Parts: sequence; structure tokens; C-alpha cells
Amino acid sequence: SLNTNYTPSAAEIAAGSVTLTLQATTSLSAPCNIIGSNITITITPIDNVTSTPAETICTGQPLNYAITSTSGGANFTWTASVTSGTATGVAATGSGNTINDIITNTNASTPAVVVYKITPQNNSCTGNVFTLTITVDPLPKITAVPVSSPICSNQPAAITLTSNIANTS
Repeated sequence: SLNTNYTPSAAEIAAGSVTLTLQATTSLSAPCNIIGSNITITITPIDNVTSTPAETICTGQPLNYAITSTSGGANFTWTASVTSGTATGVAATGSGNTINDIITNTNASTPAVVVYKITPQNNSCTGNVFTLTITVDPLPKITAVPVSSPICSNQPAAITLTSNIANTS
């Protein structure tokens, strides 16, 4: 039996194909003693996602994340999960070139984090899994409280402003 392994060169991968020849020498007399057979193998490179690996959005806004890849012609599937905080509107699975989830952070004071695992597929070749991390910030709510009441005309207002989000300015 014949067992062999072949690793294509970078040039063959870039070209997209390689022709291999199997040659056997038999006990027959020349020129019939050498038998050859050619096979051309098409090489489809593994695809990689090239879009940004992290984004920050505000709660309730569409994600509209456009997925790009090294081949430009890949199909994409993904899984998603909330890994920190609490959020709704995250589809557990999906497919296509754009993730359009409208994610709502259900905590008014801390961000939620959603992780997508995106897999490119190009001509039946599964590419490398890509991790996209989305931070979903809550919307700040401003509260105005006068230091004293009533506020009289031509007098300083002395209003204290506070927010549900730390370091809001």
C-alpha cells in the first residue's frame, strides 16, 4: 500500500492549485516499466475574519456589525452569549455578513459584555473562529437637585447634578 503526505508550498497555496505526479516503476521491460498518473488539487485557503475585534455601543442601539474576511467571499455563522452584566436582544445564533442585534443593557449603572464567536466558511472550508467582544453601555440619567428650595430670582441656583453612571460629565 502507498501512504504519503504532501504539504503544499506558499506559492502553491497562493496559486490556488498544485499538480502532483505519482510515478511507479514496475518489473516490466522498458518503456512499459514506468507508470505515471497526475492529479490536480485545488487549494482553498482557510479564511480569517478581519473586521474589528471589539466595539462599544449604547444600550438599545442596533449593533450593525459588518463582518469582513481575508477572502471577501465567505459566509459567516456565529453564536453569542452575555458574559458580563445583563442584557436582552442577543440572538444565540445567527448567520450572514452583518450582525444586527439590538442589545438592551438591563442594568442602569454598569456595562454589559456580549461575546460573539464568528466562524467563516469559504467553499466548504471552515475558517478560524473569531471572537468579537461588544460592550453595551447604559445610558446616563442625569438628576438635578436644588440645594435649597425655593430658588429666588437673581440668586445663585446651587443645583447639584448627579448621574447613574460614574465619571459622567
